[in-house]
Amino acid sequence: KNETIIKHNIAQTISKIDLNEINQLPYDSTEIISDDITINKDFIIDKNTTLIIKAGVTITLLDNTNMYIYGKINALGDISNQINFVADENSNSSIYINSLEESTFNFCKFIGLSSLNNNLKYPLFKDFWQTSSSITLYESRNVCFKNCLFTINRNGDDMINAVRCDSITFNNCHFENILFDALDSDFSNIEIQSCKFTVVGNDAIDGSGSNIKVSTSLFEKIADKAISIGEESVLKASKINISDAGIGLASKDNSSIYLDDFIFKNIDLCYAAFQKKNEY
Repeated sequence: KNETIIKHNIAQTISKIDLNEINQLPYDSTEIISDDITINKDFIIDKNTTLIIKAGVTITLLDNTNMYIYGKINALGDISNQINFVADENSNSSIYINSLEESTFNFCKFIGLSSLNNNLKYPLFKDFWQTSSSITLYESRNVCFKNCLFTINRNGDDMINAVRCDSITFNNCHFENILFDALDSDFSNIEIQSCKFTVVGNDAIDGSGSNIKVSTSLFEKIADKAISIGEESVLKASKINISDAGIGLASKDNSSIYLDDFIFKNIDLCYAAFQKKNEY
């Protein structure tokens, strides 16, 4: 494999997004980030490329820069040397993943990200490319987040949005101080195990047309719904603890909830079931 060691200044080895053509990295190549870096141009990993981020690395995103992952990413931190994805306070930066390759994030922190908005870089192209989330998973599969922290997103409807994805897993992750929705699933299959959702400005989990499994998880200080599903979604939840929420569980539009072993405390409305869209 063609291997490139990236050190100190990522901007020397990556391409800025082009309106006509994305410069592709060589076939079957590996990019390794082993030192702290600052990115000030769009970071693109091609579908034939594996990105490896070493433990302890901090990636700082400046100047409304985004990360686009079309290949494979392994960001493997450990409890003593976590990996940080941090947006500068003046930067509207996002992570976008569109890949069928297996990717893993372990002991990573995602701090200060925003919804993707390329209009900030290309003002002549109105609505050129936007998403609603700080981290977008689009038509991806086998993406695993383990021991990760998601916090202080600055704008956008969702911290994470999975769209038409399969086998997306969250294990021992923490969503904290989230602006609106923490995790939004659209027509996806998602599993959440041993996770915490604390201080969320809207819904902790919001699913549409999805299959969602939640186990051994905590929901605390949720402004609206702890878990909301719609459009014929299926939720299987066990060993969940919900406290200080507007609504515990909401089922909309022919969705189904299977619930076992739960604790609800200080909730305005424990359960809600209703039709929202006329077609259901």
